[in-house]
Amino acid sequence: MTIKETEGVIKYQLHHRQEPITIPDQLTQVLTAWRSILVKLEVIGQDAHRYQGFGFGNLSARSNNNTFYITGTQTGEYPVLQQKHYSEVIEANINEFSIYSRGLTKPSSEALSHSAVYQASPDINFVFHGHSPEIWHATQQLNLPAIPANIAYGTQAMAEAVTKLLHEKPATSGFVMEGHEDGIITFGRTAEQAGLTFAAWLANALQCAS
Repeated sequence: MTIKETEGVIKYQLHHRQEPITIPDQLTQVLTAWRSILVKLEVIGQDAHRYQGFGFGNLSARSNNNTFYITGTQTGEYPVLQQKHYSEVIEANINEFSIYSRGLTKPSSEALSHSAVYQASPDINFVFHGHSPEIWHATQQLNLPAIPANIAYGTQAMAEAVTKLLHEKPATSGFVMEGHEDGIITFGRTAEQAGLTFAAWLANALQCAS
């Protein structure tokens, strides 16, 4: 698959309020811990030799108010994020292709895809998006759920495809984005479920390559 896109470009209509947000300490600790693990696995971060040097990967968590917190756009360079690096998505409208958010940083370019996952099931509380060439290239060998290659990341078509996939396969805990180079999304009721799915897929992909 040959994909030519600029990583990290926000494609949806963004209505953003530039103001501080407060994320519960326990949620911040969970996101920080799992982001650190994914950074060590090199599926989140920023590398001059990958994706034109843009930051890649993001995490989000559902709030008690049915909004969700998501790491901000182009924050991959930071080893540890502070609250100012997060955004709160207050409302996401897939049909209108729009996001309403607030925070000192704008939400990730994948915020609409995260929203589609949350809207598909009230039981999903965490969504992790990372970039793994090993998993991406082993999609067929591992028989992983996938969004077709003709659907670009961060688009309304992607959000609609995510909704369709999760309705067809409600038991799945992740999928590959074939139209988004190395793009993987995992999710779950807990951060542990989302993170361990990612780690298990990576381990299985590495076994296929060995």
